[in-house]
Amino acid sequence: MKRTLVTILIALLFIPILPMVSESSTSNNLIEQEVPELSVENSNPSNQSNSSFSSIPNPNNYSRLKETFEARTASNGYMQDYPNMFAYEYTDGKVISIFTESYLLSNGNPQPPSISMWSYPEQGGMGSFASMSEDLRIPLSTNFSHFGSCNPHIYNSKIYAYCSFYESDSAMLVLDNNNSVYVEQHQDILIQWDVNGSFQSHWIPHVNSTSNQWSSFLRSDYSARYVYQSQFLNDSIYLLIQGASTDVLNFPNGTVSCRDNGLCDILTKVNLNGTVQGFITGSQYYGHLNRHHPCSNSDRFSIYNSSAIRVTLNNDDCTLKGPLGNAISYSKPGSNGFFIGFDTGLNFIDSIRESPCSGLTIFDAVILPDKTYYSIKGGDSQDCSSVVYNWIPSNITEYIASYFSFVSKYSNGTIDWSYSWYETGSGNPDKYGIFPLSYGIAWSGPNSISNIDWTDEIDGHTPPYLGPSSSNRAWSPVFTYDGRWVDVFEYRFCSSSGASQGTPIMYQEISTGFGCSFYHGNSWYFETYAIDIDSDNYGHSADAFPFDSSQQYDTDLDGYGDNVFGNNSDECVTVNGNSSLDRLGCLDTDGDGQSNLNDFYPTDPTQVQDSDFDGYGDNLTGTRGDNCPNVYGESNRNNTYGCLDSDFDGWADTQDHFPNQSSQWMDSDLDGYGDEFNGYQGDTCPQEFGLSTEDTYGCEDDDYDGWSNNGDDLPYEPTQWLDADGDGYGNNQSEGASMIDLFPNDATQWNDSDGDGYGDNRYGSEGDKFPNDPLRWEDTDNDGVTDLEDQFPNDITQWNDTDGDGFGDEITGNSGDACPTIEGNSTADRRGCLDSDGDGWSDERDDFPFDRNLYLDTDGDGVPDDLDIFPFDPTQNEDRDGDGMGDNSMGIGADKFPNDETQWGDIDGDGYGDNPNGTNPDAFITDATQWSDEDGDGYGDNPAGRLYDQFPQNPTQWLDEDGDGLGDNQSGTNPDPFLNDFDNDGYNDS
Repeated sequence: MKRTLVTILIALLFIPILPMVSESSTSNNLIEQEVPELSVENSNPSNQSNSSFSSIPNPNNYSRLKETFEARTASNGYMQDYPNMFAYEYTDGKVISIFTESYLLSNGNPQPPSISMWSYPEQGGMGSFASMSEDLRIPLSTNFSHFGSCNPHIYNSKIYAYCSFYESDSAMLVLDNNNSVYVEQHQDILIQWDVNGSFQSHWIPHVNSTSNQWSSFLRSDYSARYVYQSQFLNDSIYLLIQGASTDVLNFPNGTVSCRDNGLCDILTKVNLNGTVQGFITGSQYYGHLNRHHPCSNSDRFSIYNSSAIRVTLNNDDCTLKGPLGNAISYSKPGSNGFFIGFDTGLNFIDSIRESPCSGLTIFDAVILPDKTYYSIKGGDSQDCSSVVYNWIPSNITEYIASYFSFVSKYSNGTIDWSYSWYETGSGNPDKYGIFPLSYGIAWSGPNSISNIDWTDEIDGHTPPYLGPSSSNRAWSPVFTYDGRWVDVFEYRFCSSSGASQGTPIMYQEISTGFGCSFYHGNSWYFETYAIDIDSDNYGHSADAFPFDSSQQYDTDLDGYGDNVFGNNSDECVTVNGNSSLDRLGCLDTDGDGQSNLNDFYPTDPTQVQDSDFDGYGDNLTGTRGDNCPNVYGESNRNNTYGCLDSDFDGWADTQDHFPNQSSQWMDSDLDGYGDEFNGYQGDTCPQEFGLSTEDTYGCEDDDYDGWSNNGDDLPYEPTQWLDADGDGYGNNQSEGASMIDLFPNDATQWNDSDGDGYGDNRYGSEGDKFPNDPLRWEDTDNDGVTDLEDQFPNDITQWNDTDGDGFGDEITGNSGDACPTIEGNSTADRRGCLDSDGDGWSDERDDFPFDRNLYLDTDGDGVPDDLDIFPFDPTQNEDRDGDGMGDNSMGIGADKFPNDETQWGDIDGDGYGDNPNGTNPDAFITDATQWSDEDGDGYGDNPAGRLYDQFPQNPTQWLDEDGDGLGDNQSGTNPDPFLNDFDNDGYNDS
């Protein structure tokens, strides 16, 4: 069962050397192996959320905060500075612990030296380490017990431990099976593991001294030896050490040392990789020694709200120097010591005197960047009347020292809000009792002997619910940042039995509350306080049902509470079950909500009940749901289960078209024949209405002869159904039948009108060409003449041959006789006519009727076509040079060059052929006086011809009018510069 908030109450009594551990109970989810980091947002009072608390009084008269986790070391005065175990809740329900010595838990199991991750048990209520789940254990070697103390930490899914002040002689420290490191006496070490517990890295601060003989003592000074002198915050660790100006403490990245001659206290911020991020020094000058020494009672510090750090000083003669080495001016009017605040970067915020003036004593103060919160005791005093109301409410007008006040003050010195109570006892608040959280300010209040009357607040404020009174005094109030009193916790936060606290409290915030680590009565305590949202007096992590006040425990972890009188109470408390219908929290194997005890179908999540005991569940929408839940039935088909089925075919009678015939149940076309083909009278055509019975059942039978249309060769003739030869006439020849086939095996014949044994279909097999004449029937060529009378029985176009020459008289028929009354043998030009020379040409059309080798002279020139080169030209018949032009010079197209195949025409008759590609071509085919142009300039070379070329070898010149030998073409070569110089004297004629 998943929870969102965590509440735990664990009391551990740790005694070294395998003691018994006294434990109270815990509760929470099991931790996942991925270690979550503690991430608390730095909070300023001006923007705090109060959503975790309600100002409405608790009707049950007890706090919304419950102590949910407590563990403590053995009772031993040595434990104050050197506890041998440390634990805290780093996120809701998840605890980290470190044991440097072996312990024996209450269940008898030894807990060896180790770092462990724990998850609270999930069943709710009180638990113990013995009942918690130890999700991860990182073994530590036995010589870890030589460290003065070790602090664990989780950040960014990594696990860290800072161990300080190794008290034994220098030795090898085993970190895992493969890694060891040499640790010198009094040295510190930071070790890192991954989320699975595998060693990753380490670093050790080293002292660099000019005097080796003092190295052991120097290491002792430079060690954060007490457990409260090393405190983690997110990705950094703050170390409070002592040092000397002559020595340097070296970290992996950076060094620290005293800034003034002599010794000093050093508060250092180092990130988890060993990089120095800043440090401040504090020292007091001893004039008689001419050197500085650490300030008295300055060996402790506190971290508040993840945003501020506080140190205390006893007087104002201590020199403080900030991260840049600058002197810090912290002195204020008043007496006694100081509360001094720094931000997490070690930058000075402000300081407050423990006694601002006579009669006022501040016992605890938290200085945040925006506001300061403090507890103060005292009243009006004549000794400090001018400043008294700078520190206490102005309505405290009596000179009475016994007023306790809790005050919120702005950084400018103005009081924001305050509460004041009169008290008659001798108790005082602690120096470490204010816890600024993201959702408000928790104050542990004065101790139990203060005799404070919580109901008599000076401004009339009353507790948010009944409980705190004049007789019941040990309470811790909680305020919002705007000053509303929203809760009170019976007894005191982080103070064990209520006695005063003098050692720094290290605290951590989680999403449902906060945890603190503190020393009291010779033991270190580790406590967590969480919100009880449902007000059932069980904190969130201890409550298996944190939002239901009627349930707190869930023994079997099934989500149903053990309280029989509470909401959703578990009816099978010790059995993890998920039933939710008949009983809650009992075994429900199929997860349908019905417990197995009352589930007819314990493995079927869709069915629970079977009212008629027929084996089908009542839930119609479930698996095989019973359609007739109150009637015993065995139907199981058509998705209809559990209804009456008389023929046991699986079909309910109401859906069975044949309720008494087991082989049929459906008649889709409602023709009386079942759809099951293999059943009784199975319908061959189940989707169409039909009445066929002969060849098939239930198919269409349009002529109602019992044969289906598909099986009836004549589907519209009721007297016929079989047509073996497929000619459209039936085989049935019985009396009264229609469309009888007299030739049942011949698809081409069916009737014989004249009874001669030959079918009337003239185109069928042995068809009767004369169907009404019993004496005649054969006419092979279908020309209407019987074969016996037909001279051409296989030729429909011929039937008679008058002259007997083998050519039919029908001229338009095949091989028609052109001379039907004259026997002839011509075949070439026409058939059946006289052909004297037998060359196939009739005599009338044979140009050579008595020469069988010749027969045609088309152009009538006396030369047979076979010998005539020009059979269609009577003027030509020969072409010796084969150029396609006749040799007869008097004929058409006569060849002017009969022996030259490249020339044939000569238009101008100059003896040169007109074909430019032939031999001796004529360059001027229409000019009989010119034929040659060697230079190609368009002018003939014959000087006796027309327009002859006067420069036959020069293509750029052809004319010389003045006869001076120079061409007239001005663009040609050697042009005549004087075209009009006919007397050739070098000057143009005028």
